[in-house]
Amino acid sequence: MYYTPSKRIEIGRRVFAHELTKKEAAAEYGVAEQSIYQYVREYLKSAGLPPYSRMQLKWPAPRSLSLVLAYRIRCIPPRRLPS
Repeated sequence: MYYTPSKRIEIGRRVFAHELTKKEAAAEYGVAEQSIYQYVREYLKSAGLPPYSRMQLKWPAPRSLSLVLAYRIRCIPPRRLPS
């Protein structure tokens, strides 16, 4: 089944926020579990969060903005300021 980019991002957000597991989302939306991985990657990219690999599937569940910001601070190295 084809979903619009905004719908794929919404599905990815629901999985990332642990509202659904990847298997539940795949069954609910009638897509392969591999597609759900892609939707989560699309959500992370749209939210400005760093990508994850399949080896890092135990990401923190962002229950509030502060947790998302803490995740970004921990995962994104600081930029060097020009001297």
